[in-house]
Amino acid sequence: MLNLTGKITPNGWVVGEGVTFAPEHTGGHFSDCYFVDREGQRAFLKALDIEKFDISQLMNLLAGFQYESDLLTLCQGKKLGRIVQVLESDRLERDPGVSAVLKYVPFLVFELAAGDIRDTVDISKSVTDQWRVYVLHQTTLALMQLHGQAIAHQDLKPSNVLRFPDGNLKLGDLGRSSLRGKQAPHDNMAVPGALN
Repeated sequence: MLNLTGKITPNGWVVGEGVTFAPEHTGGHFSDCYFVDREGQRAFLKALDIEKFDISQLMNLLAGFQYESDLLTLCQGKKLGRIVQVLESDRLERDPGVSAVLKYVPFLVFELAAGDIRDTVDISKSVTDQWRVYVLHQTTLALMQLHGQAIAHQDLKPSNVLRFPDGNLKLGDLGRSSLRGKQAPHDNMAVPGALN
């Protein structure tokens, strides 16, 4: 883990404790996640874990992170309300003793979800058709917003369908998405999203 706790982003988000996930959680392979606070508002920070990978992979990882940031900015500019909103995209400077290559960590700050759809239902019990239709409807609306901007999500799974306190669902994690007409670092992959 990068240990960014205590750092302050350029827009004033104070990095708090790291987010821990259940062992069965999928996603987050490339990132460390933290809660951040600013003026009483809480949000979610995703930082590229630049220490986790070999230095030969860094350029491609940085390009992928920037690609996701660009897509999220596009979604926000187009007011796609069914896609998780990015509140800040920048880099954090790490401690002075870190080598120059690993000194800056790219990050994204997102609006804070209450969880994902896996937390919503106890799968050991019967799931209602009403809940199924609700999830499908909300997810389809989000995909329609993306498709309206020529974006394919390419990694749709329960952990990327986020629940918000107002009851709405939004799609998150555009890290493997594709935008028509723009080259993505993962375009040469046969399956850009999670294989399982």
